[in-house]
Amino acid sequence: MRSKIIFIIPIIILTVFLNVYAEIDGDVNGDNKVTSADYVLLRKYIMGSIKLDAKQVKRSDVNKDNKVNAQDYVYIRKIIMGVLPTPTATPKVTPTPSPTPKATPTSTATPTPTQSVKTKYTEQFDITFFRGVFARYLDDTQIQYMKDAYFTLVALEDDWVASVSYDEYKNNMINAIKKLEKQGLRVNVYDWMAMWRNFGYEGGKAICSYSGSNTKSCLDQMIADYGSYPNVEEYYILDEPGSSSDNIAALKYAIDYIREKSLGREGYINLLPNYAYSVSTYRSSYLEPLASGVKAKVLSVDHYPQMFLGANVNTSKEQYYNNLWDLHVVSEKYNQIPMMIVLLSQHGSYKNLSRSEIAYQVSTSLAFGMKRISYFTYSVDGNSGLSNALVDSNHNRTTHYYDVQSVNKWALKIGRYLFDKKLTSNIGLNEISYMGDYNASYSDIKATHAGILSTFSDHSYMLVNSAILPTPSTNTFTFESMDGLHYYDTDSDKWVKITGSVSKDTFVISLASKAISISPGGCILLKGRYWEKDNQGYWYYKEIDGSNVTSKWIYYNTKWYYLGSDGKMYANTTQTIDGVAYHFNASGACDSGPGC
Repeated sequence: MRSKIIFIIPIIILTVFLNVYAEIDGDVNGDNKVTSADYVLLRKYIMGSIKLDAKQVKRSDVNKDNKVNAQDYVYIRKIIMGVLPTPTATPKVTPTPSPTPKATPTSTATPTPTQSVKTKYTEQFDITFFRGVFARYLDDTQIQYMKDAYFTLVALEDDWVASVSYDEYKNNMINAIKKLEKQGLRVNVYDWMAMWRNFGYEGGKAICSYSGSNTKSCLDQMIADYGSYPNVEEYYILDEPGSSSDNIAALKYAIDYIREKSLGREGYINLLPNYAYSVSTYRSSYLEPLASGVKAKVLSVDHYPQMFLGANVNTSKEQYYNNLWDLHVVSEKYNQIPMMIVLLSQHGSYKNLSRSEIAYQVSTSLAFGMKRISYFTYSVDGNSGLSNALVDSNHNRTTHYYDVQSVNKWALKIGRYLFDKKLTSNIGLNEISYMGDYNASYSDIKATHAGILSTFSDHSYMLVNSAILPTPSTNTFTFESMDGLHYYDTDSDKWVKITGSVSKDTFVISLASKAISISPGGCILLKGRYWEKDNQGYWYYKEIDGSNVTSKWIYYNTKWYYLGSDGKMYANTTQTIDGVAYHFNASGACDSGPGC
C-alpha cells in the first residue's frame, strides 16, 4: 500500500502540472513571458541563422496565419513596446486519469492582439527633435525631461569625435537605447560612426559613401548593432541630399535594404527647404522626384521661416506656406508621413525665438496637415554655434524647454486627433494672398488680424493666429453664430459644446460675444454643424455626431432655411410653419414670408 501511494502521488502532480501549463503566443524561448529575448530569437530564425523546434515555431506564429515571418516579428516588437497588449496564456489541456471518465473543457480561443498592424511601422503623430543629448550623458533624469516635454521619438547619437573607438560609440548607444526602452520611448538611431560620418567624409576621404560599393556592409553593421532592440524604429541616413538620378537610386537602395533586412524599421532622410532650392520649381524638380523615387516613409523638410532673419514677412510667409502645402500634397500622393522641422535654437543670423514664434510654427504645421513635428535642436551637444536649445551645455533645462513643453502639451493631443484625418482646404483670413480661396461655408468667421482656417475630412476645422510679426497680437475671431459649436479640449481629449465662457492657456471663448480670442501663434480645433447632401440630392444640416437637425430654422450666409421633421431642407416649395406660409426657392432659401 505504501509503495502504491508513493507511485500515485507523482502521477497526480505531473497530471496537474500538465493541465495548468500554458503557452503564450510570442514566448519563443518558453519562459512564460514575452521579452526582448524572444524578439532576438525570432529575428535570428527569420534571418536563417538559427533553427527553432516545432513548439517554438508554433509560439512564434503570433498572428496565427500558419507561417512565421516578419509580421510576427513586428507583433512581438509592439507587444514589448506596449503598443499591443500582452497575449494571455493558451492552456494546454491533457486527459486527466480518473476512475470515471469525464469530458475536459478545451479552450479553442487563440489570443491575438486587438489592434491590427497596418504596416511594419508605428504610424502615429510623433514629436521628436534633431540633435539631442549625447548617449553617454543620457541618464534617467534627462529621459524624464524628454517625457515631461511630451517627446515621443528620440533622435539618439553619441559624440563620435570623443569616441576613441567604434565599440565605445556603440556601447554608449546601446546603453542609452536600453534606458529609453524601459521608459517607453522609441528611437531614431543617428549612427554617425557607421553611417553619416561614413556617408560623408573623414579627413577629406570618403569612407563609406551611400552611393559606394561598401554601402551594404555599412548598413549591415548598423542593423547588426541595433536591430535587436524593439524600441529602435528608424535609422538616420542623410541630410539634405540632391535630386540627381544617382542620388535617388542610392538612397532608394539604402531605404529598401533597411526596410527588408531590419524587419520593421525605416530609414530617415531630411530634405532641403524650397528657399534653398528654387521656390517655383521645388515641388516638380526636387520634392516629388525624391518622394516618388526613394519612397522613404517620412517626408521631412527643415524650413526655418526667413522672417526670423529679419526678411520681409509676407515674402517669407509665402515661401513657408508654399513649402508646407507642397509637403502636404506630395506626401498625400505617395502615402508618406509629412514632417516639418521647427526652428528653435538661435544660430547664425536667426533670432532667439519667443514662445509665440515657436507656437506659430507648430500651429501652422498642424494646419497644413503635418503628421509629425521635430525641433532643431534639443541639445547643444556637439554644436558650438547653437544657443538656447531645450537644455544647455550642462544639460540643464532652459527657458525654451518650458516654452516647448507648453506648446507640445496641446500640440501632441491635436496632432494625435488629426493623424488619420485628411486636410481638405486652407483659407487665409486677413492673410497673404497665397492663403487659399474664399470659402463660402466659413464666410461667417471674421478675424481682427492675420489668421489661417484649415478644414479636415471629419468636418472639423482649425483656426490659427498667424499674427506674430512685427508685433505679436491676440487675434479675435468672431462668428455669426456659435449655435452647436464644439471645441476640442486637449485636457480631456473630448469635444466639448460651447455653452458659456471658456478660458484656456492659448484661447478664450465668449459665447455672449460670439468670439474666440487666440494668443499669438496659438490655435484651436473646432467642430460645428455642417451641411451634407445625400445621394438623392436632399440637403441636411448635421450635428457633430452625424445626427440630423430637425424642425428648425437655420440662418446661414444671410439667408433663412428650414429643416423638416425628417431633417430634409425645404426647397422649391411652400410650407406652413407654426400657422404661417413660407416659400423656399430652389436653393432652399426662404424668399417669401415674415422675416424672409
